[in-house]
Amino acid sequence: RIRMAALPGITLQDLGQEKSGIISFSVGNIPPGQVTTTMAEAGINISTTSALSTLRDMEGRGIEQMNRIGVHYYNSETELDRFMDCLER
Repeated sequence: RIRMAALPGITLQDLGQEKSGIISFSVGNIPPGQVTTTMAEAGINISTTSALSTLRDMEGRGIEQMNRIGVHYYNSETELDRFMDCLER
């Protein structure tokens, strides 16, 4: 989250004080589906979520879609670096 928040154009969408390994984010004006496709082409698995999943929250914040990445104990630093490199590009 710290590295992502430092990138221009990246908006972290997570709310609440306690954060989990799931990070919700937006990338400037790039549609979330395009971000997911670009990551997939680089061998990185992330997802797209829509207001249908969390209607009151996302609708209340004016968000139609956003991306999500789930970081877990089995993810290596190398994998996280690859994700960050792709996100920066």
